Amino acid sequence: MIKGGKYSLYLDECIFTDKNTREKIYGICGVAVHESELYNMRKNLGELKISLWGDKIKYVNAKNVVLHSTEIRRARSSDIPEYQIFNKKANIRKAFNGIGNIIECRKLVIFGAVINLTDLEETYKVFKGSSNYTGDFICMTEIIDNYNCFLKWHNATGNIIFESRASKSGNHADNKLKKQFYKIIAHGTKIYRGLDLQSNITGIDFIKKQENDAGLQIADFTVQPFLMNFCGENQTKPSIYSTLKKHRYSGLETFGEKNSKIFGVKYIK
Repeated sequence: MIKGGKYSLYLDECIFTDKNTREKIYGICGVAVHESELYNMRKNLGELKISLWGDKIKYVNAKNVVLHSTEIRRARSSDIPEYQIFNKKANIRKAFNGIGNIIECRKLVIFGAVINLTDLEETYKVFKGSSNYTGDFICMTEIIDNYNCFLKWHNATGNIIFESRASKSGNHADNKLKKQFYKIIAHGTKIYRGLDLQSNITGIDFIKKQENDAGLQIADFTVQPFLMNFCGENQTKPSIYSTLKKHRYSGLETFGEKNSKIFGVKYIK
């Protein structure tokens, strides 16, 4: 992995219902990319889109299609016209494998955290209306700790880019998460002081999925596989879970090694 310079950590969220227990499982996950690899990552994603749509729509239009993993899998019921190509399983496989190849070729590093919201509500008596807020705070604290560790070992600084949760009614959801982020950065964690975090992590930005950001589209493919694994469920095919596992940060200057369950994607049980 590259030392020095700046990294960007692209994060997405997902909530999942365990099909056996009906418990609510929540996770935040995504990919860190060095500034020197941003161009290649974006170029690779554009090439993947052209390979999917190039013979059907103009190249520039193909690059402007936003990839969303869940919509790809349910293409038959999708109201996105371009997604009709995913009625063919071969194209679904091509899209998922293409994302996996980008993660491998660009050596993207996976960070995340997963938590059982139902357990928060029933075991810790967290008010149901605020369990998502508490889940956000716990997951973001874990991710910030591990991202800061990564940045320190790589003598780098980094920011966080989160997929916007803004709705027609405003940016309230984004503002709540931003408040949590700056609370962690200001007060520190059990591991790092606030000043330590502030010297490495420069801020958080929110970008809407419609803005066609390559990093956020790749991050979108990372979350659900870890939620399914957390629940002990079989991965939905096609799956890039084996690739994601190998790219979890594992402490020091490594990824994909034995401590990736601690430093990469933390399961909070």
